[in-house]
Amino acid sequence: MTYYKKLVGEKCYLSPPSLEDAEKWTEWDNDLEVTIPMGEEAYTPFSLDKTKETISDLIKKKSHVFSIIELETDKLIGRCMLFGMD
Repeated sequence: MTYYKKLVGEKCYLSPPSLEDAEKWTEWDNDLEVTIPMGEEAYTPFSLDKTKETISDLIKKKSHVFSIIELETDKLIGRCMLFGMD
């Protein structure tokens, strides 16, 4: 998997999401420990196909959603969304 360093920090960087990230995103979306802080959405089951569709839409819309990649290993460790960008 090739990631693109859009915003680089000391330990990680942000990269546009890829359809290859869908498996890990689906795993997180179905893990209550990860999703409980999101409220009722935590109890909605997500399929791999739905996650791929979501990522595809994010890419098309050029949303400010990013995969968080560990700088040293290029391992996907999270995702985030940026708000109020100017």
